[in-house]
Amino acid sequence: TRCQLIRLDKLAVARQLVIETKPALGTERDNTRIEGLPLQKIVAESTYRPPFWLPGGHMQTIVPSLFRRVKPVTTQRERLELEDGDFLDLAWSGKTSKRLAIFSHGLEGSCNAAYIQGMARTLVENGWDALAWNFRGCGIEPNRLLSFYHSGATEDLDAVIRHALATHPAESI
Repeated sequence: TRCQLIRLDKLAVARQLVIETKPALGTERDNTRIEGLPLQKIVAESTYRPPFWLPGGHMQTIVPSLFRRVKPVTTQRERLELEDGDFLDLAWSGKTSKRLAIFSHGLEGSCNAAYIQGMARTLVENGWDALAWNFRGCGIEPNRLLSFYHSGATEDLDAVIRHALATHPAESI
């Protein structure tokens, strides 16, 4: 199958997108449902309207990356030792809330990126704890093993989630 993004309303600039899986040749699929739920129950219309001076997605991405500064909230550092002999660097906002959000940065980013810290700050201000982590090779110190991250490998994320479940009092992650 092949995934493609379908814009719900072509006239709106900031509408949410739905991922529709295209059926294999010769098969039919009910595209009004995803995972058994009707679309209207899982897709909400966004109330976000971009500023007039940032009308497109490209500028909305570029401008904050150049000018946005966010004071870090995930300042409690921890090194998670992995079974393969390598490590991951974690950054916590605290370990007191019943809710925890785990943030994974983007390509060549880090847990210190403004977009990570901005999302973390918003959740921390609303009663959540935040955990941001660096993929292999994205921290300050080089990793021990000659392996780097890629978006298809989920073993490191699994280790982070298992560690969070074992050490954080959160009831929901």
